[in-house]
Amino acid sequence: MFCGACGRKIVDETRFCQYCGMPNMDALEKGIPQPIDKGVIMCCEKCGSELLEDSLFCDQCGARVEKKKTYNICKACRRKIESDSSFCYICGSKQ
Repeated sequence: MFCGACGRKIVDETRFCQYCGMPNMDALEKGIPQPIDKGVIMCCEKCGSELLEDSLFCDQCGARVEKKKTYNICKACRRKIESDSSFCYICGSKQ
């Protein structure tokens, strides 16, 4: 099944698109329960439903998924930088 708003492929049983948050009216009208998926890595902070790794919105309640930033210590200047950084934004050294 594909989302009617953004066109991305979604699981048939999801009540909201995990990419754009648009309701999946077929699933909402049928009252389909939350699907179980092996790719789950986190939970929705609003409703507690399990979320897929690349979800931007909860597929059960439609809440926006807030990704928590993680940090590392720069190898050169020892300052805190975001873990996905290739270079330190303070001293410019490659990580």
